[in-house]
Formats: sequence, structure tokens, C-alpha cells
Amino acid sequence: QTPFFITKTNPRKPRFHYPPKKSIIKMSDPAQKAPTPETLGYKPAQKQLCWTVLILLMMLPFFISVHPGIQTVLYSTTCVILGCLYAIEFDQPGNRVNQFDEKMNWTDTLSFPIYASGALLTLYFLYSVLPKELLNSLFRLNFCVLGFSILFPFLMSKMGTLFPAVPNKDFGKFEKKIWGTDVAFDISTHSLIAAGISLLMVTLYFFTGHWSLNNVLAITFTVAGIKLLRIPNFKYSLVLLWMLFFYDIYWVFKTDVMVSVAKSFDAPIKIFFPIDTSFKKFSLLGLGDMVIPGICIAVILKFALDRQIQQRQKSKKDAGALTMAEVNAWGTPMFHITMLFYFLSIVVTLVGMHLMKHAQPALLYIVPAITLAFASIGYIFKCYKEMMEYEDDIVGVEPVDNSKKEEAKPVEKENK
Repeated sequence: QTPFFITKTNPRKPRFHYPPKKSIIKMSDPAQKAPTPETLGYKPAQKQLCWTVLILLMMLPFFISVHPGIQTVLYSTTCVILGCLYAIEFDQPGNRVNQFDEKMNWTDTLSFPIYASGALLTLYFLYSVLPKELLNSLFRLNFCVLGFSILFPFLMSKMGTLFPAVPNKDFGKFEKKIWGTDVAFDISTHSLIAAGISLLMVTLYFFTGHWSLNNVLAITFTVAGIKLLRIPNFKYSLVLLWMLFFYDIYWVFKTDVMVSVAKSFDAPIKIFFPIDTSFKKFSLLGLGDMVIPGICIAVILKFALDRQIQQRQKSKKDAGALTMAEVNAWGTPMFHITMLFYFLSIVVTLVGMHLMKHAQPALLYIVPAITLAFASIGYIFKCYKEMMEYEDDIVGVEPVDNSKKEEAKPVEKENK
């Protein structure tokens, strides 16, 4: 969901027109119901299952000892699946769209490891010259603000499910221009409850730093990162993965920089797995080992869906309007194959860590696994050429005609 303080002023551009324009539901028609986020949700049953698994994983260590390897595999796989499912959005039944029109380009892709290395060295230097407690307090405050901005809209979207008996009384709307940005607050019973829960969670985390609250925020950052970071094609995905492959190997095996920063940096950029019920020793997994593979795996899911929608559009046997029930019923074998390879790469990482008795760069195993998955999909489905030519060019801002281009550009830039 769009953060509650951002006002959207531009429509999204549909890529595929289902249902046909003549049958698109209109708000003014009393006999029909307009699509809602709930009716346009992609794979809601699978999302619910993933959330159930994550909640169980967070609760079980309080009662029984769960092997950290099992936690690592289940947490990482479930978070990636969930993030990829949330990356798929529709504004009409069968019309897949992207929430934002910004996407990575060649410059972003090639400079990513350079900026990451610079940030890593900066953190390493800061921790060596400044008090660790001061730095961690500042970082924790920053991540608490970010966590609130993610938790609040998510809880708002689930208020009807979490509190079905609470009526949503509207108390009005607050609008103001802050630093050149239109800020809007819809004040209602549900928004106050969602804001209260979000504020309570981030406040408790800031003052206690408890591992369970850290994991809640880390999971939200992982899912939001996969959902919002957008790679437009397979070429960029593979280049980014292999550049980070060598980045990870160098900073883990050649120096102590990454391991040292990971142990010192007390913020929800990693998930903790308690080794026993005493909660004194933890294993950990960095969010980068989920977010980076996740945004690349999301490309294969988008490709598979766009391919199926195009085939459905060209089909003469079934020319009826496409529904979300039909879309959700489609199988996604390409996505399942890629997730299987990711799952196996995490297992191999744990085995390598056990045998070598040393922290392992997970991307060392994840990157070849995803590359092999993409190659296998191209061979099995005979779609190498389609994959290399694929471009996720669905955008949220598209000028209607030449006369509006000049006035549309500033709005697009302001939105970004």
C-alpha cells in the first residue's frame, strides 16, 4: 500500500485491457460494485499461509527449541515468496500494474555494489571511532520511523480482518503542504488503532531492542523491499546478482569488515534465530540475502503472469472478460522452480557454514542457483528469447497526448 502520507495524483497505465473497455465497472453504476484492493488481491490464500508460517516461527521459540537451520530456511523462503506475491498488483481484473514508475537502469545496476561497499566501509569506520551505543541509537531511531511508515499502511489494509467488530468512524481529513509535499491524514477509528499499534511496536523496539520485535520490523522491510524495488528485466537481474556475488565473497572472506559491521550494527537489517530457549545465543541472516534475490525472483513471476495474460488475450476459444479468480487459479511453475532453487541454495549455505565453521556469504550459493533456475526455465518452457526480450514497462504515469506532456512531466518528477 502507498504510505499514508503520500497523495497520489496520477493514474496508472494499464498494460492489458481486461475486461474490455466497454464492460469496465464504473463507480456511477449502482448495479455494479467497483473493484477493491481485497477483490483485486493476488493469491490471497497463499499470502495468508505465509503470514501464518511467519507468526508460528516467531512464537515457537518461546515454547520449544527450534533448530536455527530450520528457522533460517523457513524464514528466508517464506519472506521471499511473500514479497514476490505483494509485488504483483492489479488495478482492474487482469490488469497488472506497478505501484511506482521508477525502476533500476544500467547506471543503478552497475553502481549498486560500489555504493554498497562505500556504505559498508563508512559504517566500519564509524564503529571504530565513535561509541557504538550512540550510533546504534541513531540508526535504531531512523529504522523505527521507517518501520512505522511501513507498518501503519499495512495494518490499515487489514483492519477489517483484525477488528471486524469495530466500526470505522470518520473524524475528518487533515491536509497540509509540508516541504513542498502534499501531506494528507485520514483520521478515523481504524487509522487511530493502526497508528497506535504501529507506534507501540516501534517504541518498544527502540527502548528494548528485543529480538522478536527486531524480526517483526525486519520481515516488514524485507517484504516492502521486494515489493517496491523494481528490476525491469532479466539482463539487469543477472548482472546485479553476479556483481553482488563477487562483492559478497570479497567482504566476507578477504576482510572482517562485513562480519564486524553485522555484529555491531544493532538495527533490523537482519533476522535473529534463537539457538535455544535461553535466548542468549542467536544465528542470523542479513536482509540482503532475501531482498536482492527476491527482487530478481519477482521478475520471473511478473514474466510468467504477463505471458499468461497475453496468451489469454490472444485466445479465440475463451474471449470472455478475465477475472481475478481465473488469474489466481493459474499455476506458476516458473516461480515454483525458481523458489525451489533458492530454497536449496539456503540449505547448501547452512551445510557449508557447518562444514567450514565460518560465516558464509549466502549469495555465493544463491546467485548460481537463481542463474541455473532461469536457464532451466528457458530450456523447459522454450522461452529463452522471450525472457531476454522481456521488459516490465508498466508505469504509473503516462501522458495522454502531446498537449499534456509538458504539464505531466513536473507532476511525475514531484511524485518520484
